[in-house]
Amino acid sequence: MWMENQSNNTSLYLIFIMIKAVIFDKDGVLVDSEYANTQSATEAFEQLGIHITDEDKKQIIGKHPDDYITYFQTKYSFSIEEFKILRRPIYNRIFEDAPLFDDAISLVKSIKSSHLLLALTTSGGNKNTNEFLQKIKTDQIFDVIITKEMCNKRKPDPEPYLITAEELHVLPDECLVIEDSWVGLTAAKAAGMKCVVIPNDYTKDNDFSSANLIVKSAKEITIDIIKSLS
Repeated sequence: MWMENQSNNTSLYLIFIMIKAVIFDKDGVLVDSEYANTQSATEAFEQLGIHITDEDKKQIIGKHPDDYITYFQTKYSFSIEEFKILRRPIYNRIFEDAPLFDDAISLVKSIKSSHLLLALTTSGGNKNTNEFLQKIKTDQIFDVIITKEMCNKRKPDPEPYLITAEELHVLPDECLVIEDSWVGLTAAKAAGMKCVVIPNDYTKDNDFSSANLIVKSAKEITIDIIKSLS
């Protein structure tokens, strides 16, 4: 009898799991920063006398420099420290004018007015993230903000999203992640979360077969759709 009740309780839990939190990626979701990411690396390599290919650029998309640099080390000869020194000011210059994804920012604001918790989980640094959020006047809107300094590992490892759930005081399966790349999708699914993907021009050829939903724009995501994914 106890086993039967336990089985019933488990079934009820599975039925009534509800989305309690929505977690946004920043780069590629809220701001069109993939150009800044790829172009800053391209220009830095050019200053080092290295002309990277289109295939090389695919290795950069959705990744922090510390994560894609190993790929380039195996292919080219250069100083990592010199590359980082050259890349940073180029990235900052381009990122400053990076266009915003207004539909995604509107979605953030609409979720804030609902009962759902909000978080931002990015592989970007704390300084860059705070400046961005102040710029778009959403620095006070997120319940939790997780940046690279708070994690030992970055996406596609699930750690950043697991830390986010812990800080939100919710279970991973009560979270829905909004991502734009295979890297972020892989991290979200490995964390046991649901994931909606909004591909962009840089990530449209990624494998998104494990996504719970793929949309062309954040405009297609509503509170009702979020609840339907529970």
